[in-house]
Amino acid sequence: PGANLTNTVTYTIPSGTNRLLVVAISAGANLNGALTTAPTVTWGGKSLTASSANPSTANRAFSFIFYLKESDISSASGNSLVVNMGGTTFYGYVEYAAVYKDVDQTTLVRNAVASANSGTASNTATVSANFNAGDQGIFVTGFSTNSTQTASYSSVSTNWTGSSTLFGGSNSTSTAGTYYGGIGVRSVTSAATSETASMTVTSS
Repeated sequence: PGANLTNTVTYTIPSGTNRLLVVAISAGANLNGALTTAPTVTWGGKSLTASSANPSTANRAFSFIFYLKESDISSASGNSLVVNMGGTTFYGYVEYAAVYKDVDQTTLVRNAVASANSGTASNTATVSANFNAGDQGIFVTGFSTNSTQTASYSSVSTNWTGSSTLFGGSNSTSTAGTYYGGIGVRSVTSAATSETASMTVTSS
């Protein structure tokens, strides 16, 4: 745990047209309302754009989604993916990265929605969103407590894909804090729809 946590990895983006790099982060803070500065992400020296952040600072769990469009991907230098969590003191964080091709470069993010549940014990995180035909959804969630509980992936809602390999985190007996994060990806929609995405974990 600590502030200004930084992670640098080599991330190679395959060739393609109209690509979109998406980086999702789930983090657990050591105090309620501890989000002092938002994280930053770069790839190949190019800054990713934040599409949505946790709507409230009065939480222990925070989720972020960043993206980089084709024009920046093609003009980047190198393939270093750098995540800097800023001045907030976190127990830790989990990061995910994926590249999509043939993405509409004008409307990169159609509907960014954030939801938070503070101060209430819950094993399920939910968020509602609207989709147009041909859209694909990404759902990143975080679970964090001020105890030494452990958590494991259980399930995601219908039409979404998640797994234990896309779920990570840790508990710390020294700081009595936990952070766990998971990601779900929706299959491409065939028609406009409104639905609620959810992820459930088991804890002990």
